Amino acid sequence: PHLNDNQVIDKAHNFNRLDKGIQSIPVETLNEMFPNNPTLIKKFLHSMNKNVENKPRMIAKPTLTADDIIKALDEINSNKFARFTGLICHLVYWSVFGEINQVPLEDSYKKDLYIETVQVKTYFETKYAGKKKFTTLIMPLILLALRVMMEIIFKNAYPL
Repeated sequence: PHLNDNQVIDKAHNFNRLDKGIQSIPVETLNEMFPNNPTLIKKFLHSMNKNVENKPRMIAKPTLTADDIIKALDEINSNKFARFTGLICHLVYWSVFGEINQVPLEDSYKKDLYIETVQVKTYFETKYAGKKKFTTLIMPLILLALRVMMEIIFKNAYPL
């Protein structure tokens, strides 16, 4: 979420609302700001996207459901995600530590690792093409789970 013209914009949770103290601008204040100039008042209101009247703004409710969360968790438990995690771990290892390894991996194999990783990522993107829930819920959960799994894998493989 972020503030834009005193308005809370939360695209991830699918709602817009005005800050509590700025429901509308009183007409008297506008007249003080722009005396005898209704054209400037209209331009100002248009640029600020505010209502002159005291009409309450509707707040859109998030559209995520329990089924969406279950689908996201199913993706995390899938074989594709396990493959994605393994590929990313290998790619990171060989990209970071490959130079100091006694037997470095050839560049062609690193490229193959990268291509396979991108193919699995593309699989997830095409499966949910055009669905907003992918960018708001599923992919963030996949990336979070990926980070946690990579940390566990590297800690187990290379204990301090």
